Amino acid sequence: MNLIGEYRVKLDSKGRLTLPVALLRQLPEGADPRFVINRGFEQCLTIYPYDEWNRLVQQIKENTNPFSQKHRMFIRNFFRGATVVQPDKMQRILIPKHLLDYAGITNEAVLFAHFGQIEVWSPERYEQALNIPADELAKLAEEVMTKSNGDGA
Repeated sequence: MNLIGEYRVKLDSKGRLTLPVALLRQLPEGADPRFVINRGFEQCLTIYPYDEWNRLVQQIKENTNPFSQKHRMFIRNFFRGATVVQPDKMQRILIPKHLLDYAGITNEAVLFAHFGQIEVWSPERYEQALNIPADELAKLAEEVMTKSNGDGA
């Protein structure tokens, strides 16, 4: 699944946000209507379509060892706060208050969709996360997208 797009959304007084129609149209027909919302890595939240979440959980199960302290620490922290949510008839999902607090989200959020997930950011933190000079972005792209051949190139 490849979701794309950047969307600004408002939250109501109960902490609900409406999933944009343009984003929902990208979901496969017949997909499970539920989502899992969880803490992200840079003090954002991450929403996974339920089927995508199950694929990720399987990948984590296959790549972790329950006898490793480091792996257990990752598992506990990664799954901390994970919550199943289902959109209501208005396509709104309720984000638990402790997750909103973690991400610093109050009445507005930025949804950033990529691969099979949707990051949910406070607008301020989103701008800070993307505030890198163009030359640094070019270096980052080169580093991330260049396959290593043993000599760092």
